[in-house]
Amino acid sequence: QTAEDSRVLLEQLQAEAVPLKEAYLVSLNGATEFSDAMHVLRDSLSNTVVQTVQKLVRPLPVVETLFAALMLLIRDSSAPALSDAELAWRTGGKRLCADPVRFRGQLQA
Repeated sequence: QTAEDSRVLLEQLQAEAVPLKEAYLVSLNGATEFSDAMHVLRDSLSNTVVQTVQKLVRPLPVVETLFAALMLLIRDSSAPALSDAELAWRTGGKRLCADPVRFRGQLQA
């Protein structure tokens, strides 16, 4: 390649990098907001609240969805994917709430 070819290639890469950087910054901001929200959630959950939620036979759909999302977020990334049955309230949600201290610790990580 000539110096001119290298210069043109560099300019193209720089131009392509701008929208990638912008997308990265938007994602980073969203991740920061999510992390902050998780800390607020963790700090507002007392052991009593978690135990009360665990006793629910059939919580509102929004609660089931929230706990399914939490299970996906706090699971070990090297673990196999969770099945629909494991994400169901009767199995996964109640299990997640079984140890409130551990649950709050998982939210902190």
